[in-house]
Amino acid sequence: MSDRPTIDLGDLSPELQKQLAARGIRKPRRHEFSKNDVRTAAIRVLAVVADLTPAQRTRVLVHASKLNEV
Repeated sequence: MSDRPTIDLGDLSPELQKQLAARGIRKPRRHEFSKNDVRTAAIRVLAVVADLTPAQRTRVLVHASKLNEV
């Protein structure tokens, strides 16, 4: 292990975080919604539209996507 001190990027000011991000230094991503959770939710959504034709399903999902835009 290195003896060099480390800095938690979350402790820095937002302005300094932006400056570091411009140089390619970013906070590591944290996912609270796991891949398995995404798969499970996708299966539930598709189960609701399972009886539609592919064209109807596409139309409904495109409309749902538009409704989701905030």
